[in-house]
Amino acid sequence: MSQAHRSFRASGLALLVSLVRVAALTCSAALGAACTSGAPPIADCEARDGIEPLCGFQNPEDLARLPGTDWLVVSQMHRASSAGGLVLWNATTGARMAGYPGDRPNDQPDTAWGDAACPGPIGSALDPHGIDLRATVDGSRLLVVNHGGRESIEWFAIDTSQEAPQLIWKGCAVAPDGTSLNDVAALDGDDLVATHMVTPNRAGQVFALVKSLLGFSTGHVLQWSREGGFAILPGSSANLPNGIATSERWIFVNAYGGGELLRFARPSGELTRVPLPAGDNLSWADDGRLLAASHRAGVNQVLACGSLESGSCPFAFAVVAIDPESLATQVVLEHAGAPMGGVTVALQLGNDLYLGTFAGDRIARVPGAWPPPAPAP
Repeated sequence: MSQAHRSFRASGLALLVSLVRVAALTCSAALGAACTSGAPPIADCEARDGIEPLCGFQNPEDLARLPGTDWLVVSQMHRASSAGGLVLWNATTGARMAGYPGDRPNDQPDTAWGDAACPGPIGSALDPHGIDLRATVDGSRLLVVNHGGRESIEWFAIDTSQEAPQLIWKGCAVAPDGTSLNDVAALDGDDLVATHMVTPNRAGQVFALVKSLLGFSTGHVLQWSREGGFAILPGSSANLPNGIATSERWIFVNAYGGGELLRFARPSGELTRVPLPAGDNLSWADDGRLLAASHRAGVNQVLACGSLESGSCPFAFAVVAIDPESLATQVVLEHAGAPMGGVTVALQLGNDLYLGTFAGDRIARVPGAWPPPAPAP
């Protein structure tokens, strides 16, 4: 081995050691807000810069709208010792209720929903992450990434026969061992795709962070069908695959660590890439464009916000609109600090945008943010 090769390997080993130390130690709970470059969590609930915080939620990581209504499904991730759950919230009246309060007598697997091998209702163990809601010929179906009790996709029907909607558990598909799901999107019929971001154990997460910072892939996209179960989507290895969305022609995936949006053609799988810094969840706007939440923060800030036990994450974000055909992008909103940061999803409802976060006690409304002004020629 030449001196140059020995020097390269030594410097590479030193970098790996440094990155592991950063991942394991930099953003421990003991360091608290110091990890966010001196910016403390946002504690008050006052409107600023045209953004109205709506407090009283818990890590509302993803949002979906019940078709034809002003009701939103809010996916609340666990926080410290508080369990996560699904909440139904009305954007017009402010009414709020548990979307799925746990075991109920009518929670029985439906053979037309999910995997026939589903072990049964998830009940109070539900710990949701990414969600996707689609209208179908037999009513709306809600898909939920779940980390509680089992790593799985959970199926819910939407009962709109009463004054307030209800979520009815219908089935599940348990993910393969060693999988950590992040987001999910429906395909045709009962089929779906979901992102596997990193290995779920602590050591695997640290190693994935190291790989990500060095520019390597950490996960991939899984596709599921009742006939074939889970399988890796060919060519979908990516650096921290995060949010996912689908249309009749495309599958879109945010490679958070790679700083790009991936577009897979259906059914050929042809891949196109466009730069998108640290893209999180994706949603569809009424004009057919995708809305992506994009983080504008360092890894220390992101990890620090993940350990917050009160208040809301302060780091900078942007909302980016993306034309699915041309992949042209337009920044719709940029913001840092109070009243809300660390935004993971932007959802259009009329002329307003609603924002969620992975680390906070609020969602936010941005009145009149949609549609954005046409970009300059």
